[in-house]
Formats: sequence, C-alpha cells, structure tokens
Amino acid sequence: MLLVLLLGACGGFLPHPQQPYRFTAASADGDPADVVARHLASEGYSPANVDKEVGLVQTQWQDTGLGYGFVQDTPATLVRRFTVTIARTANGNDILLRADLQRCPKGRFTIDSTGVRGPCVAAEEHYEQNQQELDGLGARLRTALNGK
Repeated sequence: MLLVLLLGACGGFLPHPQQPYRFTAASADGDPADVVARHLASEGYSPANVDKEVGLVQTQWQDTGLGYGFVQDTPATLVRRFTVTIARTANGNDILLRADLQRCPKGRFTIDSTGVRGPCVAAEEHYEQNQQELDGLGARLRTALNGK
C-alpha cells in the first residue's frame, strides 16, 4: 500500500508517452504559419524554421534543465523543441503541436542554430509537467489561430 501511495505522489516525475496536441483552426487572415511563429515567439519559444509551403514551424532547441536518466553513464537533461504542422483543409487548418525530445548528457552537448550536437538520444517519453506545458501552449495557440 505504501508503494502505491508513493508512486501516486511521484506520478508527475514518472516518464510517460507524449500526447501531441491536435485541433482544427478556422482559416485565419494571412498565413497560419506566420500566426504560429509569432505566437510561439511571444511565448518565449523562438522559431528556428518556418516553412510555409510544407506547413511546418519549429522552435529552437532548449535545455529544459530537467534531469532525465543517464546517457553514456552521465546524468542526462531533457532537451526540447516544439514542432507545429499545419495541414490546410476545406474546413480550415488541421494543427498538430508536438515536442521533439532528446536526452543529452549534462556538460557534453551544445545547442546552436542548426540543432543539438553531442551524444544525445531521442526520447519518446517525458514528464507530466512537460505534457501540461505542451497542452497549455496548444490551447493558447488554438485561441490565437481561432481568435477566441
């Protein structure tokens, strides 16, 4: 019983699969990629790649500062960027927001304009607080695109 209570209390610190944030946005005035890029920048996530033809917006990679296991026997940190894909449809735009995640050994990687360099490993899971941040950003992005 004590183990169940302890695991429940630590639930936010147990990795779990990411759930991308999806929604449909009305056709906005102007290009939706521009709206997405401006909104991400206003939230503190500087766009690194905006491809209007493909419907892709990616932010710069950032070290979240959250410990996340080990890589090559070195404590790792979770590094993340957000990717938004925009698919134009007859009813508006289908939007998908996800976090691209890597586990990087502390002190053994760098982030520059082209990406993350070092012995990092892709991560498919993240913490509950990361999911909450993704969901909150998605909700605010939906409001920005729908004007509501």
